[in-house]
Order: sequence, then structure tokens, then C-alpha cells
Amino acid sequence: MTLLPERVGKPLSLNNLREDIEVHFATVKHWMKLLERVFYGFILTPYSKKSTRMLKKEPKWYLWDWSEIDDPGARFENLVAVHLNKYVSI
Repeated sequence: MTLLPERVGKPLSLNNLREDIEVHFATVKHWMKLLERVFYGFILTPYSKKSTRMLKKEPKWYLWDWSEIDDPGARFENLVAVHLNKYVSI
């Protein structure tokens, strides 16, 4: 959880995250789902007209509470992503 604020707005590779914390891939995937359920963050998948491009690009991770992010650019991108996600899910 402490590694996730620095990865906001960047493509999220669960395999790279798995290598950083040295656990099994299924464990990282399970933890990410749990963090989404407790409203710590959410994953946005890329959108493209070509379905092959959507499958190749990795999703991005965003936090619901953007005050944890130190970088002002990433914080602003996270703020926009939260409001767009809220707008789409209403």
C-alpha cells in the first residue's frame, strides 16, 4: 500500500509490483481487489477504438484520497480521474 501513491497515473504492472514486494502474482491481484473494495483506490483501463490496443496497454491506478500524492502533476491527474470516474458511475 505504501508503494501505490508513487505509481498513481502511471501504467500499473502487477508483475512489476509483485517483483518489488516479492510475493506471488495472485496475491498482488487479490490485494489490489481488496484495496478497491475498501475504497482506497481504483483501476482505470485504457479506452481505444481498436480492441487490440486496449488489450496491450496496461491500466492505471488512482487513489480516492489524492492528498497522499506528493507530485503536483500526478495529484491533479488523480483529481481529474476521480471526478470522471464519479461522473461515469452515476
